[in-house]
Amino acid sequence: MHAPPDDELKHSVHSARALAGHTRLLGSGARARRRAVLAAWAVVTLAATALLQHRYTHAAAARLLLASGGDRPGLRAVGQGPGQSAAATAPLAGADRRLDFGFWLDYASADARGHGVQVTARCDDKLGIGFLEGWARGRGVLCKGASRQLSGASRVECYAYPVSNGGLACVSTNLVLDARGFMGPQGPLGHPAHDAYLPRGGPGSVQLGCKLDAHAERAQRISSGLDGEQLPWFQAPASVLYEQGQEGGGLHLAEAMPVSEAEQQRWAAAEEAGRDAAATADASTATLTGAAANALAASRTAAPATSASTRLLFKETRSGQGGEGARAQRDQRPEQPQSPVVEVDADDIEAQCGDGAPDAVPHTVMFVSRLDTTNPYHFTQSLVQAFLSLAVVAAAEGQAAFAQGLQVIIADWFAPGPFAEIWSRLSHPHPAASLAADARKGGPRRCYCRAVHAHYTQPAAAFLGYEGIDSPHTCPSTLLVAAAHWQRALFREILPRAEREEYVAAMLGGRPGAAARRVPAEGHRRLNVVWLSRQWFGRTLEAGGGLSGWQSERQLGYEEEAGIVAALQAAVLGWNQAACAPPAFGWWQEEREVATQQGCRPSNVSFDFHSLDPSAHDLFPDQLVLYTHAGVVVGIHGAALTNQIWMRPHRGAVVEFGQGSNLHYHNMAAMLGHRYLEAEGTAQSLSAALTAAMDYVASRY
Repeated sequence: MHAPPDDELKHSVHSARALAGHTRLLGSGARARRRAVLAAWAVVTLAATALLQHRYTHAAAARLLLASGGDRPGLRAVGQGPGQSAAATAPLAGADRRLDFGFWLDYASADARGHGVQVTARCDDKLGIGFLEGWARGRGVLCKGASRQLSGASRVECYAYPVSNGGLACVSTNLVLDARGFMGPQGPLGHPAHDAYLPRGGPGSVQLGCKLDAHAERAQRISSGLDGEQLPWFQAPASVLYEQGQEGGGLHLAEAMPVSEAEQQRWAAAEEAGRDAAATADASTATLTGAAANALAASRTAAPATSASTRLLFKETRSGQGGEGARAQRDQRPEQPQSPVVEVDADDIEAQCGDGAPDAVPHTVMFVSRLDTTNPYHFTQSLVQAFLSLAVVAAAEGQAAFAQGLQVIIADWFAPGPFAEIWSRLSHPHPAASLAADARKGGPRRCYCRAVHAHYTQPAAAFLGYEGIDSPHTCPSTLLVAAAHWQRALFREILPRAEREEYVAAMLGGRPGAAARRVPAEGHRRLNVVWLSRQWFGRTLEAGGGLSGWQSERQLGYEEEAGIVAALQAAVLGWNQAACAPPAFGWWQEEREVATQQGCRPSNVSFDFHSLDPSAHDLFPDQLVLYTHAGVVVGIHGAALTNQIWMRPHRGAVVEFGQGSNLHYHNMAAMLGHRYLEAEGTAQSLSAALTAAMDYVASRY
C-alpha cells in the first residue's frame, strides 16, 4: 500500500531537509563545493517531485472517480449535480480550446506546412477543409415552428455532404425528451446483439413544436444502425447507410423511400455530378430534398431495418443482382414502428423550454449513441464523427454555438467502458451524463434547448475507411490530424514537455509548431517503441468459448511472441548503441564532450521498448502515457493499431504484419502523416522494419 499523498509529501520534505543538513558536513575545497551543489540540486528535485506528485494524485483521483462513485468511471443523470469540480478540470485550466474547432483545423494546417506536407485539391476535397466546407454548405431544414416566444419555437436542421464518404449531423432547438420512454427497457446484460443496448424510441417520447417534413418522417421509419438496430432520431437518414455483414447487399435509399419520379431524377443527377450538383441545389427544396437528400442518394447502399424474426433480402444495387424475387421480398416488409417524434403546441414547448423552466437544459448538448465501447477502431470512428459534426456546426453557425460550453449525453445502455474518460473531457464545463441514468431514476421530461445529434453511422466509418479497406491511398488528412491534436490536447498533462508547451503557446496566441521544433531542454528526446500484444486478450477469449476464425489468425503462440519480443528489444538496444547522443545532464559535467566514434549515428533521440496488451491495462493513464510518448507502434493487424492516432502526427511510424488486403491502418497512417512499414510475421522481418522505422522517426526530431 502506498502512503497517502499528504504523508508522501511530508516524508519527501523531511528527506530533503535531512539531505540539506548533511551538506554542512561535506567539508571545504573544490570537491566539497561540488558535493554541496549536487546536494542542493537533490533537495530541489525531491521537493519539486513531491509537490507535483501531490497535485497530480489528487487531480487524477478527482477525474477518475466521477460523481457516480465507485472504482470505475461512471455517468450521472442529466440533471444530477453541478458542473465539473475545480479538481476535475485543474490539469486543463488556463488556455482551453477544446470547443474551438476552427483553431484545431488551423493548427493542423500549420502543422502540415511545418513538416513540408503538400495537400492536393483532391485530398482536400476528400479528407480536408474542402470536405468540411462542403458539408457545412449542405444545410437543410427538416422542421421550423412559429411561436410568439423564441423559447416556444422548435427547429431541426441537418448538414449533409453528397459524396461517398459524406456525413450527416443534425441540430435541434427546443426538443423535449422523456428519457424513460425514449430509452425503453434495459436489455439483458451480456447480450451479444448491439441493439439490446440502444434506445427503443417509444412513441411520443420526443416532442417538437414543429412538424417534421414528410421526407424526414419516411426516412425515420426506416432508420437502422448496425444489422437492423434502431436509432430512433429524426437524423435517421444517415443511419441506413451503415452496412456490415449484411446478406444480399444493400437497399438504395431511393427504393426505400416512396418519393416522386422528379425527386428521384434530382437524386440521380446529383449522384452523377457529385459535390458540384449539391452546391448548386435549389435552396427552396433544402428540406432534405436538396443537399441532404443528395448525400443520401450518392452514399453507399445499405441494408434496412429487420425484425427479430424476419431477415429481408434486398436488391444488390452495386452488382445488379436481384430482380422480381427481390422486389417481391421488399413488398413483404414488416409494419413500420410508430414514430417516437410527435408535434405539440408551441405553448407546451414554451412552458417546458422557457426561461425559468425547471427541467430545461440551456446549454448545447451532444447526444452520442455508441455501437461499440471496447474496440479502439470503432470508438475512434465515433469520436472522429463527433469532432467533424461539431466542427461542421461551428463552421456553419460560428463559435457562439458553444458559448455556454458543451455537455456530452450518452444515449445507450452500455457500461461506461474504457473510453469514458475521453467523453468526459470533451464534455466541458458540464459533466458527461447518461440518458440511461435518467431513465432508471424515472427522470422528468427535459427540454434540450439546443442539441447536436451525431451518431456513429456509415459516414463516420467511411471517413476512416476512405474508399474501401482494400484500396490503398496516401492522402494526408487535415481533418484527422486536427482530431488527433485535439484529443491529445485533452490529455496534455501527460504529454512530453515540448509538445505540452507548444499546445499551450498556440492556445495563447503563439505560432503553431514553433515550440515542438526546438531541441528539448533536457538535451535529447526519449520515445517509446510499443509492441501491441494480444496474449491476455486471446487467452480470455479462449477461456470464454474460443476464438473465431479471424481471431485465431491474429493470435500468436506464446513462444512465437516471446521470440519476436526478444528480437525487437535487441533491435532497440542496437539502435541506441549505434547513436551518438549528448549527455542528458551535460550542463553540470565539466566540458565533457561526446566522442565521435566510427559508425556512430548522430541523434538526439533514443528509444525505450514496451510490450503492452491493451486489454490488460486501463486506457488512462496507463496506455495513453505510452502512446503519447511513442514514436513507433508495432503489431499484428488489429484494432489496437488505431492507437497510432495518439502519436504526434507527421512524426510517427507504424509497423504492421498479417494485414492481408485490409488496409485500415496503412491508410490511417497516411492520413496522420506517419510512416507505414509492412513486415512478415517473423522476428527477422519485424526487426528490420523496426530499425527502418526508428531511423525515420529520429529524422523527424
